[in-house]
Amino acid sequence: MIGKTLGRYEIRSELGSGGMATVYRALDRELGREVAIKMMHPHLAKRPEYAERFRREARAVAALRHPHVIEIHDFVSLEQDDTPLTFMVSEIIEGPALSSFLAEHNQMLPEV
Repeated sequence: MIGKTLGRYEIRSELGSGGMATVYRALDRELGREVAIKMMHPHLAKRPEYAERFRREARAVAALRHPHVIEIHDFVSLEQDDTPLTFMVSEIIEGPALSSFLAEHNQMLPEV
């Protein structure tokens, strides 16, 4: 996906991946800002129950307003080269990976 364009979003690099999606750093060419794109794995996007679960997640997070919760900018579901692409676009947060933070701090306080 790196180097590809999805509508107004230009994929720059991969930030991480999990069981349901991969997260990319991208440029929103329309607004000139960097964003994070959480893209559902295509084999899951083909399944309506997973696509709906992903859409519910985007709506739930978009409804929240809190300094410690990312802001959702967009939700897109399209087909490109006969492949379903479903993704949410959010603000990007700079900083260390959670795994790095946890490796440095053996014992976590509940408030952290």
